[in-house]
Amino acid sequence: MVHIVEDALIISGDTIIVFKNKILGKPRDLDEARRMLRELRGRWHRVISSVTVCNSNTLECRSAIDVAYVKMRYYSGGELKEYLETGEPLNVAGAYRIQGAGFKLVEMVIGDLTTIIGLPVKATLRLLRSMGAVFNF
Repeated sequence: MVHIVEDALIISGDTIIVFKNKILGKPRDLDEARRMLRELRGRWHRVISSVTVCNSNTLECRSAIDVAYVKMRYYSGGELKEYLETGEPLNVAGAYRIQGAGFKLVEMVIGDLTTIIGLPVKATLRLLRSMGAVFNF
């Protein structure tokens, strides 16, 4: 089904995890999630989030990318097992959700937390303003 939207700014985005120059996508199952989280344990990785804003009238689109860095704690096997049992590691890049129970696995963050969550808010607001959006806050 196709919907025609007039006078709208459309926002889309996505996030990847980069560890040792390899992209960690969404794990296929809990075994792959376990493997990813074991690799990340005690180490730094990059989180790269992109956002695109498109004007439905002019079809003009502008994009931005933001990068943040995350260091995972050296969590125990028991902590890892407990986190995997939540089911949260599935369907999320890098097998953890910093805005959920996965926050317990994180030791340090450098950069914008919203970039790690998946929508870099500052970059999004800059794009929206550059395309004429006005905010009253």
